[in-house]
Parts: sequence; structure tokens; C-alpha cells
Amino acid sequence: MKKRIFVGLVILLSSFGTMSLASQLLKWGGEEDVAAIHEAIVDLDSKLSNKETQLLSTKDSMSQLTQTLNATQVEYQTAQSQYQALLAEKENQTDELQWLESEIARLQSEKDTDTHELASLREKMERRRIEAMDRENVLAEQLAHANEAILIIEEDIKGYHSTIETLEKESKSLSDEIAQVKNEKLALVQENQQLKTAKSDSDEKLAEALREIKKLRSFAEETVDKHE
Repeated sequence: MKKRIFVGLVILLSSFGTMSLASQLLKWGGEEDVAAIHEAIVDLDSKLSNKETQLLSTKDSMSQLTQTLNATQVEYQTAQSQYQALLAEKENQTDELQWLESEIARLQSEKDTDTHELASLREKMERRRIEAMDRENVLAEQLAHANEAILIIEEDIKGYHSTIETLEKESKSLSDEIAQVKNEKLALVQENQQLKTAKSDSDEKLAEALREIKKLRSFAEETVDKHE
């Protein structure tokens, strides 16, 4: 009689499927997926941190370079102003030199002028002409240097603009990569949460199955005791 009741209990348990269910739940296997996804999220966090650091560094370089560019542009404007001032002075010297030369020619052509006075005037005019020529030569040299400085500054400005443009592209690329990494991380976090939810559901089913098994065991023991 006991054997028959026990066999019936085994059949009942098998038909209920709790043993199979418990076996499957205990071998859920999702832990590896959760761990792998968590590891991927940690890796993405590290990459995200690196990208954000690179972006900050790039923006800092852009900021510093922009300040340098602004200062160079001010320097360029100053150099242009100095060049124009030198050019104006040189033109004045040229005009004065031409006037002096014409005055010397005029004095030389005058016959009524006192010879001594004419010689004195000629000497003064000649000294002034030489001074004007020397000043004109100095100004010409200064203008050449000023023009050279302007060309160098112009090249610097072009280089700064080019570098800033490159940094802006790099900054945009890094921003896009950061957005992509954030989206990938969000997708993994959501997937990980789904797996954790699935495990939680499985744990609840396992607990329910174990409760049913406990009830069946109690029922079986009571049934066996009843028929002793």
C-alpha cells in the first residue's frame, strides 16, 4: 500500500513538472550574460571617461589657441598701423627731398643772389637733403622689416585658423563618439535590467515551485501515515 501511494506521488510530481522546473531554473545561466554586460558597461564607462577627457583637452587647446589668435590679430593691426605711419613719413620725406632738390636748383639758377649767401644756403640745403635721404633710406628699411613682420603674422594667423578648424572637427567627432557610447551604454543598461528582471521572475517561479513541492511532500507524508 505504501509503495503504491509513493509511486502515485512520484507520478503526481512528474505531471506537475516542479522537479523539471526547479532543475531548469537552477540552470538559468543568465548570470554569465549579466556579468558580461556589466563588464561591457564598465568598459564603455572607461571609454566614455577617456573621450570626455580628450574632448575637454581639445576644447582647452581651442580656447588657448583662440586667445593666441586674438592677440596675434591685435599685433597684426598694430603692425599695419606702424607700417602705414612709416609709409606716410617716407612719403613726406620724399616730398621734402624733392622740394629741397628743386630749391637747390632754383638757387643755383639765380644770378642776383649774393655769392656768399648763396653758398651758405646751398650748404644748408645740401645738409638737409642728405639728412632727408638718410631718413628716407632708414624708413625704407623699416618698412621692409614691417612688411616682413606683417607677412609672418599673416602666416601665423592662417596657421591658427587651420589648427582651430582641425580642433573643431576633432571636437565634433569626439562629441559624436561620446553620444554614440552613451547610447550603447544605455542599450546595455536596459538589456541588463531586462535580464535581471527575467532572473527575478525565475527566482519567484523557483520559490513558488519549491513551496508546491513542500506542500506535496507534506501531503505525501500525511497520506503515507494515514495508510500505515
